[in-house]
Amino acid sequence: GVKTAGQVFVFLGAKGGCGVTSLASNFAMLVAQESAQGALLIDFGLPLGDAVINLGMATPNYSTANALTDPSRLDARFLSSLVEKHPSGLSVLAAPNDFSSSTATVEGIDKLIEIARQNFSYVVVDAGSRVDLMESKLFDESSTVYLITQVGISELRNSNRIINRYFSLRLRSLQIV
Repeated sequence: GVKTAGQVFVFLGAKGGCGVTSLASNFAMLVAQESAQGALLIDFGLPLGDAVINLGMATPNYSTANALTDPSRLDARFLSSLVEKHPSGLSVLAAPNDFSSSTATVEGIDKLIEIARQNFSYVVVDAGSRVDLMESKLFDESSTVYLITQVGISELRNSNRIINRYFSLRLRSLQIV
């Protein structure tokens, strides 16, 4: 049978510090425990994502920077060599551990998401507050996006701006938390 592509869940913050990583990490862990098909958490937090710290994992050897440095190398085997396993069964592709100078292209991110979807039933993305990723496949119609906000003037203002700019045509797949 043809394997269906995995579901993508993107957690995006209206601004830093509103709980995106905590929600994305916990959601990913629960999905991993509930599903036999495998779940992957990708941390796009830059410059210093901290999903691995949140999950109580050791500093990983590899990160999204390794995956995105040379997208032409990216395939299922290469991706599986970069991820770390959490005790819950969750696979984690960490954010870079230092101030990485590598710049990810939209093409590289698209390829990473495509390969992740082919190899995992659930792909959970901690996008931090990176609206610069909006043009990538992370935010295409098949993804479920959780916009994380808080009740504060700047968060609500940012949420409103993000929704108007990026989600006015596709509210079906946007959840506001």
